[in-house]
Amino acid sequence: MTYGSEDAIMQIPADLESMTPEWLTQVLTAAGAIEHTSVTAIESERLGKGRGLVGQVIRFRLTYHSPEVVGAPESIVAKISHSDPDLRKQLSDLYKKEVNFYKEVADEIDIRVPHLYYGALDEESGIHVLLLEDLRNGRIGDIPSGCSREDAEFVIDYLVRLHVAWWEHPRLESMDWVPAQSPLDDPEVKEEWDRGMNDCWCQFEEKFGGRIPAPIEKVWPVLVQHRDKIRTDSSVPPLTLCHGDFHLGNLFFCDVEAEFPLAVFDWQAIIRAQGAFDLSYFIIGNLEPELRRKVEKDLLQKYCAKLNENGIEDYNLDQCYHSYRITLYEVILPQLVGIAASFDLSDELEQTVLPVLFRRASEAIIDHPIGDLVHG
Repeated sequence: MTYGSEDAIMQIPADLESMTPEWLTQVLTAAGAIEHTSVTAIESERLGKGRGLVGQVIRFRLTYHSPEVVGAPESIVAKISHSDPDLRKQLSDLYKKEVNFYKEVADEIDIRVPHLYYGALDEESGIHVLLLEDLRNGRIGDIPSGCSREDAEFVIDYLVRLHVAWWEHPRLESMDWVPAQSPLDDPEVKEEWDRGMNDCWCQFEEKFGGRIPAPIEKVWPVLVQHRDKIRTDSSVPPLTLCHGDFHLGNLFFCDVEAEFPLAVFDWQAIIRAQGAFDLSYFIIGNLEPELRRKVEKDLLQKYCAKLNENGIEDYNLDQCYHSYRITLYEVILPQLVGIAASFDLSDELEQTVLPVLFRRASEAIIDHPIGDLVHG
């Protein structure tokens, strides 16, 4: 099955070389971005800083036939599938989620996201393309540098907008392309998860044996032992639509005069989950531990208060705090180990971003012991 505009189904380019000026002219014309002109030349620039684990991200600078074209984008960002054919098939569900997000959900949320010019996916091959607005006049957040309290409070205001709009929304269950955290109550499923976690840890040890922080090494077997309880606790309603990869590197801070001062991109990990999924992911992964310890409870209180102000009345701080800690073990730790173990990482990601995330997660493990969750 193929997802995308029907008139462009057969034109999904399989690689960067296939994205010609002629093809871009056709797509941008169909999107209404250009009308009486054509793209005559393109310059491509691969975007790095840890991007491209599951695909390729390229900025195209465009030259048009007419020297001055009002409203035509000077540049666009293309997201295309991984170059490895086998891997891109395995990643097809991620591509499908992001294509569907932009086509079905993006216009219905009160958050700024890049404008979509084109999106299509061939599920059989895993070949997909997204052409998106190249965000300007602002800055992308930086994970290693971390987040200030002011920026964190600012970000949470916008996170609430997403969560409120989809809080226990009946349409969530009908969107079968948005997965949910499901309990591991089937013994065979649990056994498969346990085996997968053990295999993942073995790969992790092979790659990072001498660099694994002690708190992570100590807590992993406890997590494996109690994963079914952790997973069950993480799947209890209320649920909402979560970004799933809510970190500074996916946030664009616009000029303060902008109508929407924050834009959010990279929606491949979208998921139906507890709101604290995004909240914990952001706070633990992006605030330095010393600052996190000072502001953690205040930020959780702010999140709950904002939900209450926007009509979510049956949710309290105790629920939020429990879910916040559960996310550390259900999401942050397994994902961090899994990415480190399974992907061929760039030097920049492995040497700059991962050590920071390992350290922040380790400090959170010390502050929020898993024993309090599984034995409390």
